[in-house]
Amino acid sequence: MMRALALAAALLPAACAPAAPAHDDVPQRIVSLIPSLTEDLFAIGAGPEVVGVSTFTDYPPQARRLPVVGTATSVDAERIVRLHADLAVGITAQTPAAAELRGAGVRTLLLHNDGFEDIFRCLDALGVVTGRVDDARTLADRLRARTAALLHAVHKGARLPSVFVVLGVGPIYTVGSAS
Repeated sequence: MMRALALAAALLPAACAPAAPAHDDVPQRIVSLIPSLTEDLFAIGAGPEVVGVSTFTDYPPQARRLPVVGTATSVDAERIVRLHADLAVGITAQTPAAAELRGAGVRTLLLHNDGFEDIFRCLDALGVVTGRVDDARTLADRLRARTAALLHAVHKGARLPSVFVVLGVGPIYTVGSAS
């Protein structure tokens, strides 16, 4: 019984993570439904495969020239299909909007982005699905090291500022404590 539990525990993380694609299953035409994921894709070297982006995507500069295929709350499934996208990446909050993509047969990867550690989990998942695991890991390690250096530079005992950011006013909404 203990061996079975240990085996299940060892296999669980692998079952939850995206499987590494076979070489011929690596996406050649990716649409990104969130600006930060577009930046991540370009940062790990998958920029040449990105063929569509979301509204407000402005970095890197070459992403601004790509067709806009949706917003944070909606996607233009017909346009994505016309672009022959073989992967759409977005966030879990886009599950309702992505349903039409899945119905059209477009492979869709929706990632959690509710907290700081999710930044690194997203990079890992994008690295796996694009076949750029090493590039994603290198970037994540570099970002973690830079964050650690910044945190170390902050004066111990310094009073941290309080900030309230309004993201929208109809209805009013902001980010939560885990963001």
